[in-house]
Amino acid sequence: MRVTNYFYELPEETKESIYLYEYNLILSKEVEIIQLHRKRSIVYEMKNKGIILKKFLSEGKGDNDIYALLELNSSPYFPKIYAYKKREFLFVEKVNGKTLSQVLKEGITNNELKEIVLKMIEAKKDMMNVDRYDFDFKFEHIYWDTENSTLKWIDLGACVKKPIGYSEEEKKKRIEDCINQVKQRFAKYGYSLLDNLEGL
Repeated sequence: MRVTNYFYELPEETKESIYLYEYNLILSKEVEIIQLHRKRSIVYEMKNKGIILKKFLSEGKGDNDIYALLELNSSPYFPKIYAYKKREFLFVEKVNGKTLSQVLKEGITNNELKEIVLKMIEAKKDMMNVDRYDFDFKFEHIYWDTENSTLKWIDLGACVKKPIGYSEEEKKKRIEDCINQVKQRFAKYGYSLLDNLEGL
């Protein structure tokens, strides 16, 4: 198992729980299953610790999550990664807020919507700057914390790296494609103000 610099910021008790997991000593009462992809992964929440454990199954061992989060560790738009073992598991920050789908269903102000979209674009730029593209882009993977006005992009299992890198022209086109996708999806929820957003 390897740990990142963020690991050392955790409370001692949490660090000990993570270390013990590698030796199959973590107690079942410490974790709760919150998502199950039968062949790809099991996602657990470490109770009262603000940490998610993702355990890879037979068809989910591509390690894109791990490598993408390591490369994006300085971006504020992606969860912190604390520890990992390639092809086995990773421990990441539990994000706050609600999925973008939930937020839109409940209703949102124009100003807040604009802020979300601009931060999504910044997140996409950060992704493209490390030559990665998320081929499984969903509003369910975008979390918005209204109280703190923070956006987090999760589940990077299909965030694939292009070996030869993206040209500046390709990056621009990918970002434009993303903006168009976002406009179409917002329209499904009854939001059409994006045409009036400056710079989009």
